[in-house]
Amino acid sequence: MASALAHPDFPAQHGADSSQATESPCPSEPDVHLRFQWEDWVFDYRGCRTAVENFLRKWSQGHNPAITAVGIFDGFLPDHRMPCEELWLLP
Repeated sequence: MASALAHPDFPAQHGADSSQATESPCPSEPDVHLRFQWEDWVFDYRGCRTAVENFLRKWSQGHNPAITAVGIFDGFLPDHRMPCEELWLLP
């Protein structure tokens, strides 16, 4: 998947493309597929396990119920890393 966005009307490139960094902030951990879905919009990201778990824990405590965020274990890892991944390394 070349873009983190699956919706065809949203531009694939916007601003500096630091989201395509392939280095994990925790190289010893496996990466996980993180998906956000809002109506027909789907956003797929890759993130280290700790960052994704911490993010999903916080997300479950209060978020917009119209937007779904889940970790997916489908063997697919998007090219784009989750935005601000390093901020989610600590609970």
